[in-house]
Amino acid sequence: MITLSEINLTDIKRSQKKKGIILSFLFFIHGMAYASIVPWFPEIKSDFELSNYRVGIMVSAIPAGSITFGLLSKRFIDFIGLYWATNITFLLLITCISIVPFSSSWHGITLALFLFGIFDSWGDTCINVQAIRVQNSCGRSLINRFHGIGSIGTIFGGGIAVFAISIGLSIKQFSLTVFCGNLFLLMLFIVIFRDKNRQRKIFTCEKNKPSQHYSENQLYLIALILLTFTCGIEETASIWGAIYMTDYYDVSPVLSGLPYLSCQIFMVVGRIFGDHFTNNFGRITTLRCGAITAAMGVFVIMSINSPILTVLGFALIGLGISVVFPLTISFIGQLPNINATNGITFATWTSRVGLLLTPPLLGMLADMTSLRIAFITIFIGCLFILLLINILSKKLIQLER
Repeated sequence: MITLSEINLTDIKRSQKKKGIILSFLFFIHGMAYASIVPWFPEIKSDFELSNYRVGIMVSAIPAGSITFGLLSKRFIDFIGLYWATNITFLLLITCISIVPFSSSWHGITLALFLFGIFDSWGDTCINVQAIRVQNSCGRSLINRFHGIGSIGTIFGGGIAVFAISIGLSIKQFSLTVFCGNLFLLMLFIVIFRDKNRQRKIFTCEKNKPSQHYSENQLYLIALILLTFTCGIEETASIWGAIYMTDYYDVSPVLSGLPYLSCQIFMVVGRIFGDHFTNNFGRITTLRCGAITAAMGVFVIMSINSPILTVLGFALIGLGISVVFPLTISFIGQLPNINATNGITFATWTSRVGLLLTPPLLGMLADMTSLRIAFITIFIGCLFILLLINILSKKLIQLER
């Protein structure tokens, strides 16, 4: 005879499965949208005759939008509810990225990417808060897997872009096709999960406790700095990979996208297995290994003049840096006296600083010297992340005493 507790347990498992489906779906769309435009950057640079510095400014419009209006996401959600806020946000997100090819000037592209950055940050906060809630309900690390789904979406978006280039599709034709595909996926989400109350329950978080310990504020501050540097390094392959291959090895447009794809493929591998590594060896050990691996990848790119090893170097960057952002977000969401929603909202907003500053600084340094020499700053960033992880470890030990 089936007991009431068994029925409740079945309902809970079914509910958790639906939450996982929703999150996986949104992470996939979130990863795919931006990735579909990245392999076209060399063509955009060539068509508009842009310098490396102007390319950096153009791409940094994304974090600029996130930083300028990212914190307004909470008011938007409170005004119309999270279910509709999520739907509208993702609709505007895929629209903004799709109008980039139809812009007639560098200023138009920059504006479209600025608007994309706003809605990218709003969606990012929602899915990360929910990922923490699902993880906490299961009692084990799952955050890397959710981000792995997003990376799979990124690979898919980048892959179909490279394929479109290889068969001779124009960027406008490709953009319209991707928009229709993303719109179809979003409509499925709207139809299947249209229960507004369920969405509120899934995505909202409890109020924070009134007191915050000084030591926990220190941990939070260190984590914010860690995220800032991580985001700057994460986008290295997407922004500079294709340009690096074109400038140094004069490869075809199809091959120029390999650094980005290799980075994303190994990022998926790192995130799929990152939870297993974290559950067995601990968060700090996993973070240290990730930072060291990323630094090794940058060193290979700078020191060895080979297109094959350059692709391998970008792959190592993706493998190493893949676990840093999810585990740091997870750490922030689990700080006992810091509200998860507010903490993650501000964390994802702050992380855009790295995306805002890194591209133009790296581009300016590349124009002054060379792109290879400019990569020294990425190498130093990896070492600084390792330093912050060690400081974080010491603070945690002090807190536990």
